[in-house]
Amino acid sequence: MTSVLICVAALWMTQRLLAIHQSLRFRRQLLGLRTEGRISVGMGKARGRRVYVGIAVGSDQRVSAALVLSGATVFATGRPVPELVGCRVRDLAAGRTPAGMKPMAARATFQAAEFLDAALRRAAIPKTLSAPAAA
Repeated sequence: MTSVLICVAALWMTQRLLAIHQSLRFRRQLLGLRTEGRISVGMGKARGRRVYVGIAVGSDQRVSAALVLSGATVFATGRPVPELVGCRVRDLAAGRTPAGMKPMAARATFQAAEFLDAALRRAAIPKTLSAPAAA
């Protein structure tokens, strides 16, 4: 009985280490997108499955690069999503994703675009400084 518990614990630890390795590998891929502009990551999930989509947006507020991480194992890697390149962030944040995208990837794209759109809108608001009160 003890050997079964040790085996289960070893398998669980191996799975955890591989999941950490996968997340670090995807993070490195996302950091590579930083050269394309501002980045954001969204997650779509359904019944124990998750899909992550990272998008990079250039100064023209259009997607310049995108990655999707989906798969049933910890060996899945981020893949480019060429159909998102050129899409406007506002369109994606409004839920208008390209035809043919899987529903979970579309939800993750929506979440990433919504966050980026809000950040871009905040950055567009001019910062006003109040004058100090006269003494």
